Amino acid sequence: RFFLVARRGRMLAGYAVAHVEARTAEIVSIAVDPAFRGTGVGRALLERILEMLGASGVAGVELMVRTENRSAQRLYRACGFRRRRRVPGYYDDGADGWLMSRVL
Repeated sequence: RFFLVARRGRMLAGYAVAHVEARTAEIVSIAVDPAFRGTGVGRALLERILEMLGASGVAGVELMVRTENRSAQRLYRACGFRRRRRVPGYYDDGADGWLMSRVL
């Protein structure tokens, strides 16, 4: 239902995808091209998709992040997300994830 693309000039810098069911949303994916990491693209995508979700009546948002992806976890915490629980073997390669959520 929600798909955002970030561009820098003609370059695709990143994207964000969210799925909504009732009044709860899941941010399915946020990805930033390595050339644009650390430039605010990820934060801009996250803040914009949260705005859009809130405007559509969503009350809460969840996402999953790899336990070793500390930079993404810092971004999510800075935007109001909190860890809820560790999910063993969540990813295809067997890596664990943190389920994180926040209220809008």
